[in-house]
Amino acid sequence: MRLAATKYGLLLPALFLCFISSSSAEEIQALPAESDTFQLILKTTKKYYSAWSYTRTDTVYDQASLYYSKDADRLGWDPLPPLKGHRGWGKYKNVIETVWKPNGLAAAGILFAHDGSFQAWRYQDVIWTTANCLVYAQYDTRDNATMPCRGTQIWIKEGGNWLVAHEHFSAPAEPGDGLFNAPEQRDPHADTTSVFSKLSKQLAAAWADGPVASAGSRLRKFYATDHDVRLYMPWAPHDGFQSWPEFEQGLADYVSLTTEKVSIAYHGDLETTQFGDIAWTTATVKIHFDRSDKPRVSASGRQTLIWTKQNNRWLIVHEHLSIPMGQ
Repeated sequence: MRLAATKYGLLLPALFLCFISSSSAEEIQALPAESDTFQLILKTTKKYYSAWSYTRTDTVYDQASLYYSKDADRLGWDPLPPLKGHRGWGKYKNVIETVWKPNGLAAAGILFAHDGSFQAWRYQDVIWTTANCLVYAQYDTRDNATMPCRGTQIWIKEGGNWLVAHEHFSAPAEPGDGLFNAPEQRDPHADTTSVFSKLSKQLAAAWADGPVASAGSRLRKFYATDHDVRLYMPWAPHDGFQSWPEFEQGLADYVSLTTEKVSIAYHGDLETTQFGDIAWTTATVKIHFDRSDKPRVSASGRQTLIWTKQNNRWLIVHEHLSIPMGQ
């Protein structure tokens, strides 16, 4: 059965709801590496990473088209500005000509890091994956650079094929001067009234309500902490945090060395896409880093949250919070 997405303000057909249980905890699958579905998505991911590569002599850049949903509202975020990313394949397919090449990248290749970095979870006809990659860039100056990258992809089944409905690429940044900043821009697609809007505001309040070293205890109630999660934060490690205890320990042992407090302010452009008992939200945010001995450092960021409904509660099973490259 193909799932039909809903944005808030639209009604889900009553018939569809009959097929969705009130709790999806038992139905979320961490796909084993030996499974056919895992191997299919892994193979597809490698192909579409490669399809984004281009040389100095290329003039056509839409080879990746095969791998993306063509819904006009689909949102794609690569590591570079603009902050709000690219809406719909019609715009995203031009990112090489409108962003990469104007930033001096005469040629580039996206290399899949290694199979061990790839993880996949499934709920009915929605799969989300995480993976590490390398971006090899050749600049107009003939200088070369290799940038580590990590990506979150959300896949849906359309026409019998798994297609990317949302993706979020980033590279870790360190709290400090020179981070990317952009003006706040509200969006007509914004979800301002749903349960996810309220939960996101509560999540932001929990970040701000005390030292970063103890933030894990305040944030825990919003996450499926007993689930096999992967959390990408704006800071190291590049591989993200593989479990909730690892995340809490990282805040206390590492992040607290560079900042005493982290706060997040939403820009008013949060969007929600829901498929029954699974949903994802996307938003741009302002991230503030505070220390008592230094001026506040702020950066513009992006946030992807994947939620599942478990025992009538919406809990986060994956987060990707990042700061775009540039200043």
